[in-house]
Amino acid sequence: MDNLPFTLADLAIIGILLVSAVLAFARGFVHEVLSMAAWVGAALAVVFGLPYARPIAREFITLPLLADVAAGGVLFIVALLLLSLLTRAAARTVQDSALNAVDRSLGFLFGLLRGALLVCLAYIPIAWLIAPAEQPDWMRNARARPLVERGANTLQSLIKSDPLPMTQASDPQRTRAIKALETERMVRDIITPDPKSPQNSGKQKPGGYSEGERRELERLIDSDR
Repeated sequence: MDNLPFTLADLAIIGILLVSAVLAFARGFVHEVLSMAAWVGAALAVVFGLPYARPIAREFITLPLLADVAAGGVLFIVALLLLSLLTRAAARTVQDSALNAVDRSLGFLFGLLRGALLVCLAYIPIAWLIAPAEQPDWMRNARARPLVERGANTLQSLIKSDPLPMTQASDPQRTRAIKALETERMVRDIITPDPKSPQNSGKQKPGGYSEGERRELERLIDSDR
């Protein structure tokens, strides 16, 4: 193995890529994509259906946690089975048509990309648990290691990137406009206080900006740019 131009890690990576590509080629691109969509759809069915299924499950199972797990499991399995049937029907229709060759070719490419993604994902916890200097030679000297590290770093950067929403982002114009509007509101309240009456003496002024104040805030932001 020492005299070969590749290591055991290279062989494992090539094997994963080939297995994923061959499976996707046999099933077709449409089947592979819809299969992934079926899992996502089943998870969404649990998220949106659990509030409705939870009361029914708790009528038959006394332990709340066990009832919720059972309800979520039933929803997930039923949704996955139904979506899998639709996936097979759609894939069979495409494979029986003139697009069969295109479907299988795209499936092969999809399988390669999926295999590469799995390899990069698997390398992330390995790099966390084992330092590069402590990794075995067959892993440290792998020819595919630079590509795997680059892909893993890209995935980590995508996971860690969490941009602030527009309302929380640093915006000097918006900050100055809000301060100006707050100052104007404070001055207006001091100059023209609301008359106290028995009807509204116990009521507080609702918080937030009124429609007119919102328009004024937008005008101040636009004029400051």
